Amino acid sequence: MSSRLSAWPGMLCLLAALLAPVAAPAAVLVPTNATWRFLRGTNEASLPDPAAWQGTNFSDAAFADAAAPFWYGDVRPGGTQLGDMINNYSCVFLRRTMVVSNLSSFCALRFDYFIDDGFIVWINGTEVLRVNVEPGAVTRSTLATNQPIDPAPWEAAVVGSAGEFLREGTNLVAIQAFNTSLASSDFGFDCAISTLEGETAPPLVVSVDPAPGSLPVLDQ
Repeated sequence: MSSRLSAWPGMLCLLAALLAPVAAPAAVLVPTNATWRFLRGTNEASLPDPAAWQGTNFSDAAFADAAAPFWYGDVRPGGTQLGDMINNYSCVFLRRTMVVSNLSSFCALRFDYFIDDGFIVWINGTEVLRVNVEPGAVTRSTLATNQPIDPAPWEAAVVGSAGEFLREGTNLVAIQAFNTSLASSDFGFDCAISTLEGETAPPLVVSVDPAPGSLPVLDQ
């Protein structure tokens, strides 16, 4: 088989990538440095069901308003310094609403975050993102795996199939952020949430190699 023919599968893969839908930023649903409903993890946020606080029907009257980032140890500008966290509690509970419109245009959500050490996100009671936390149910005593870089860097995660857990109008975001131990020397968390919109305009193919009609004849 000629070398030109053997390269054709790779060209098909490249062409498929060029024709794939492109995700573009659409709207910021939750900014960085946002105000959240906040509860220290000295007790479960809800009992007898420790997961009830993640849902839309839960009353968070026991929570207080507090600004992100949430931190101690590695200093972050602004936000809420948790000077009482070390040796006292190893997680925090956060809740916030966000308003979604034109849901059919979304292809995914993008989370921009820093975390020291782990967190889980639920939207309308459905878990959508877990970072540095082992699989399974969690409580206020759950610990994260270690985030090795200090101070924790900003990272990003994309969650697809947004229509499966989002709804038009008001949506509830619940986040539990965890430390690695009660005695950890630091903790930090902030997160922004934005939509990604699928590109609907058809792509323009500028060239194809090999050109149509130039494929060699198979002789093997």
